[in-house]
Amino acid sequence: MKTFKNNLFDLLRLVAASFVLISHQFALSGKIEPHIGVSYTLVGIGVVIFFAISGYLVTASFTRDPDLPRFFYRRALRIFPGLIVCLIFTVFLIGPIFSNLSVEEYFANSATWEYFIHNAILHTVYPLPGVFEHTFYPNSVNGSLWTLPIEFICYVILAIALTLYNSYKSILVILITCVMVCIFVLDGMITSQSIWMTNAPFLFVAFLIGALLNKTKNRWIKDRVLQNILLLISFIFLFAYISRSEGKLIFPITLGVVVIIIGELFHSPKLIAKRDYSYGIYIYAFPIQQIVINYTNFSFLSKTLICIIITLCLAMVSWHFVELPFLNLKPKASINVLSNDME
Repeated sequence: MKTFKNNLFDLLRLVAASFVLISHQFALSGKIEPHIGVSYTLVGIGVVIFFAISGYLVTASFTRDPDLPRFFYRRALRIFPGLIVCLIFTVFLIGPIFSNLSVEEYFANSATWEYFIHNAILHTVYPLPGVFEHTFYPNSVNGSLWTLPIEFICYVILAIALTLYNSYKSILVILITCVMVCIFVLDGMITSQSIWMTNAPFLFVAFLIGALLNKTKNRWIKDRVLQNILLLISFIFLFAYISRSEGKLIFPITLGVVVIIIGELFHSPKLIAKRDYSYGIYIYAFPIQQIVINYTNFSFLSKTLICIIITLCLAMVSWHFVELPFLNLKPKASINVLSNDME
């Protein structure tokens, strides 16, 4: 029987989701986001944490069962049910209420259905007709969805690499390639106005760091000296480069190492373990914040607390009534090991 292993990753993902929510609260209110160094806001830190943990746990999932159809079936069960219900909530409830158009005009507009269909297949579209047109951050109903296609591409890259050669070496080759691409971006050799192009390579690095640490787990998991050395080196590089442009590349590498090692060394509180509300918080927070920030007259702190409460309630509903039931449909792994069985 496969046994659930209680580590700190559920709590760390909850912290990451909270970082994203808080950072967006500032941005959507027309304020400067909290940031560390010159490259990373709180939302950037949260997303890096998400990708590093995802790389680590998804690699473990593939190692337990390297069957490609079952692997992608598990990944689809993790992403799409929660996302589609969130899109239904957004398009059919938030949209008609907050659109400047009449209900008939709103649903007759092809952009309404394009929003739903495109986002459901991970092609990010931000505006809904007439919704949030005059806010501090206009024409963006859910600005958090842009990372989901990058996440899925990470799954594809990982699956191809480990299918060709199921070793840390295949991951290392791709990681080095992504690091080189990041260097080209930092040097201005690759330029783009796209948030996807300027951020995706760095998120790939965070994901692959997590994957690499999983594939080399037997070498460091029980070696406290090596763990301390890795943590010390990571903190030294993190603080040395945090205020330099190179920090945009150093950060996902060092933070990824820190998050994975700490995640394995400690345990999530029982109240949080096996209750992963982080995905629900991530996908529901942005539209809720747009509503509360722009359609209420409370103070900034009060609006923040209201957003947290409403988003957490929606995330809990999403987890218990949407995400978890679909995750329970996952096929059993061919190798039974200690794992986070919700990945």
